Amino acid sequence: MLITGLRKKRGKWILEFDNNALYEIDERVIIEYRLNVGSEINENEIEIILSQHDYYKTKDQAYRYLARRPHSEKELSDKLKRKQHSLENVDKVISDLIKINYLNDEDFAEIFINDRLDKKKGTLKIKAELFNRGVSRKIIEAASSKIDEEILLNNAVDLAEKKLRTFRDKEISEINQKQKIYYFLMNKGYSGDIIRKAISKIKNYQL
Repeated sequence: MLITGLRKKRGKWILEFDNNALYEIDERVIIEYRLNVGSEINENEIEIILSQHDYYKTKDQAYRYLARRPHSEKELSDKLKRKQHSLENVDKVISDLIKINYLNDEDFAEIFINDRLDKKKGTLKIKAELFNRGVSRKIIEAASSKIDEEILLNNAVDLAEKKLRTFRDKEISEINQKQKIYYFLMNKGYSGDIIRKAISKIKNYQL
């Protein structure tokens, strides 16, 4: 196949062949493979060039996702696959990003935990969310073991006090109030021990 045209249209490079085939090609591929009008390319070379084009597009998409917020390895991989990039290129991009430390599940877990603590989520909820993002149990346990219990307790107390204020002007017994607060904090992912300590700090409750 003979390259008969190489033009830029709306910011994209278009490669034209003598059989009227047209392909969008990343500029980096054009430079890498020294593509010029008059060059002869066989079918196998076309496949390689198109695959390399997809690789660059996959990598660009990965950087855009990471620029918005940190991702786990699996989370980023799943997103790229949903964009219909080739599985081979997705795996290659993920591997390349791990090598240069742009993608690191240990770092992601620590950042994620701090963000969820700021949102006053409990350890159990945080662990479940990390697991759902494909982070290994080993990494989750290592990262969550560093959580400051005082921060957890203070967050739980703050949530409990806010929940308690919703009972004002309502005829709810103290026992029912404690139960409602307990299940409220449990749904936020707090352990029974933290919940009991938090409740004991408000309104002189003792469970």
